[in-house]
Amino acid sequence: MNEERTRFLQEFKQYAVSGFPWPLRASLYQPLSNMFRHIAHYNSRGFWTAWFSTPKNQAQWLHRVQNWNCYGDPQYCWCDVESALKDWVQHSGIQEMVSARITPAKRPRVLIICDQGLVQDIISEVELDITLVDLDVDNDAQDLELNGKRVDADIRHPGCECDTKKVEEILKSIE
Repeated sequence: MNEERTRFLQEFKQYAVSGFPWPLRASLYQPLSNMFRHIAHYNSRGFWTAWFSTPKNQAQWLHRVQNWNCYGDPQYCWCDVESALKDWVQHSGIQEMVSARITPAKRPRVLIICDQGLVQDIISEVELDITLVDLDVDNDAQDLELNGKRVDADIRHPGCECDTKKVEEILKSIE
């Protein structure tokens, strides 16, 4: 393998390990867009968007590389680089690294039934270390921190017959 191809491999490995960030440099885009039966996707932005913009896209690209059959003559194409990348993808742990970003750790889920205005009051009455972290107004979901652990909570308010003791029991059950 010549110096240009070796340099490309090293640069690509660093790029992949750093999370496939934008921008995709021309020194990576030009060779990649011609390997693994890729198409150029109009430009580097299109290529990056199709293959590297999300962990799911990255995993699909890695899967494509892992299952690629490398054909050709290195004198005429970069099949030697394709083979080296395939070997690296299979043995480097990059697939596991990307997969971990796709599947976040599951958090306990809590259903609190009460009037939205009373959520803060009810949480403050429960004798646990709870902090409201975020409010997603569109679907009435709130992230809570319960004793330092993130918890997903759905807030429902159909007329608010919420019992503070019941909320306390639910929250204690996930400790």
